[in-house]
Amino acid sequence: MISTNKYLAGEHPLESYRLAAKTPVEQFVARYLKPHLVPNMRVLDVGGGPGVMAREVARTVSDSVVYSLDASPARTKAAEECLDDLIYAHAILGNAYQLPFPDDSFDLIYTRFVLQHLPNPDQVVAEMTRVCKPGGRLLLQDTDGYNVTHYPKDERLQTIIHKVIQCLEKSGFDPYTGRKLYHWCQQLGLLHVDVTIQSHNLIAGCISEQALQFLKMEFEVANNTFLEAFGSQDTADDAKRYFYEYSQRADTLSFGTLFTVTGIKPIQV
Repeated sequence: MISTNKYLAGEHPLESYRLAAKTPVEQFVARYLKPHLVPNMRVLDVGGGPGVMAREVARTVSDSVVYSLDASPARTKAAEECLDDLIYAHAILGNAYQLPFPDDSFDLIYTRFVLQHLPNPDQVVAEMTRVCKPGGRLLLQDTDGYNVTHYPKDERLQTIIHKVIQCLEKSGFDPYTGRKLYHWCQQLGLLHVDVTIQSHNLIAGCISEQALQFLKMEFEVANNTFLEAFGSQDTADDAKRYFYEYSQRADTLSFGTLFTVTGIKPIQV
């Protein structure tokens, strides 16, 4: 339903584990990054979380320097442990709005499921463009309508979603970020901007046991947001249970859309 970590609220002890366990690391790197990876390049993962993606990138491309940057101390510590045995891979605590790198530093910069959590995410994309080398590539991936779109319509479910989204929006969360990525890249003057879309977290009928456990973990991480939305732990737990029950119905459909956008920074003449 709802993204839970508000970007900085991922200090919950479950969050680094959840991110590492749920992220399709090998598939993402093979499908989206490997076509752009060459030896001896510099790569930046913005919002790299526990470092599992940066680790796979570092193992895929030889003699390249890979940075995993995150604003969460807990996730950065997890990334340090994840990357500890890789000479050219580094975890760094940093602010995506003020990347701690000079202009024109990286050949490839990517971010996945981060921009939706941030107020003014277009400023982050501009900052990524700043530290990208001329001729280098940006890759942005984010969801649109993830776990907000369901059928058949259910009035109580929609009320639950609306209340939680209202709380998350106070920190800048936007459940419809995916559709905006292309526009931001065009506004920044990137070249050869390409966009692809596919379904994301499609659940047709009863949710699988594994997906249900991830959902419960996600809601546990988001418990403070549920408390803010519903006022008491009992009411918050009741809202969670209702969502689980809806997800376990055989007649329901839930889905989001995954947007992937790439662009190249112009070479100044």
